[in-house]
Amino acid sequence: MKKEYILIILRRQYKELKRFLTSRDLFLFLFFLGLSFALWALQALRKEYEAVVPMSVEYVNVPADFASNENLQSQIKVTVRGKGTSLFGSYVKNQKLVIDMERFKGRSYLLTKSIEGDVQKRLSSNSNIDVVRISPDTLHVKLEKLVKKSLPVKLDYNFEYQKGYRLSGDVKVVPEQVDVYALQSVLDSMEFVMTNPVILKNVKDTVRRSVDLALLDNVSFVTPSVEYVVMTEKYTEKVVEVPVTAVNLPSGLVLRTFPSSVNITFNVGEKFYSKATADKFEAYIDYKELKKDKSEKAKIFLKCNMKEATDMRSDLSEVDFLLENK
Repeated sequence: MKKEYILIILRRQYKELKRFLTSRDLFLFLFFLGLSFALWALQALRKEYEAVVPMSVEYVNVPADFASNENLQSQIKVTVRGKGTSLFGSYVKNQKLVIDMERFKGRSYLLTKSIEGDVQKRLSSNSNIDVVRISPDTLHVKLEKLVKKSLPVKLDYNFEYQKGYRLSGDVKVVPEQVDVYALQSVLDSMEFVMTNPVILKNVKDTVRRSVDLALLDNVSFVTPSVEYVVMTEKYTEKVVEVPVTAVNLPSGLVLRTFPSSVNITFNVGEKFYSKATADKFEAYIDYKELKKDKSEKAKIFLKCNMKEATDMRSDLSEVDFLLENK
């Protein structure tokens, strides 16, 4: 009986709540609530407050052949006093103060008290805001004369070649070196200059293009970009038979291998195909390594005396062997 009574009360309250939510009373309630909040906010904004407004700093007219050897103050905090309406506008705006380097007048510091007028103009054109203080109270700057140094250029590249083609020689960069201007401490840590990344796919023909040098803080280049040249060649696969020899072998021993020769496969450009003969390659066993391993088979080492031949591999990595006295 008690449980049924509770259910009846809950149903009645649910119906009353539903009626309220769908009636005009809810809209009237929300309207007057919003009106009350607006009147309260308007009254609050008429009062006077103190607030801290962040302001970014930009430096202009820095001498072309000078740079700062430390990070310049990029932001100041301005404590201001004014009515809420004026302060709200200051917070909404993106405040930036531009400082002419000539104001330092050769000194390494500038008192922020001397730029209060500029700050005041940036914050409020109708003078409804008063600047109380600026933090920090001093802006420090130390300029040093830039030094020149000639550095090699490295191309940051990733090339994918069309099937049957590859890079011929080295990628050429013109000029190979550029003059760099920076602080001496910066130049001392630089060994080369990188370019922006270059990505090429399906390369087949010769490529000649320009690329910008990668920008660095407080570093300037006399030549902002360089040219790179990519030469390609069509290559093919070739196989030569090479006898197996021995190195570091004592004079009183003879090494016989089974088989006595191996086939070496490699890639070579078509124009060098005829020059890629067996005498340009070596397959050998190192007696010193043989003694270390103490294996029943001898490991084969390969050597190529022709730079145009690449991706060299043998059909056998190990062979049987027999050591005999002379």
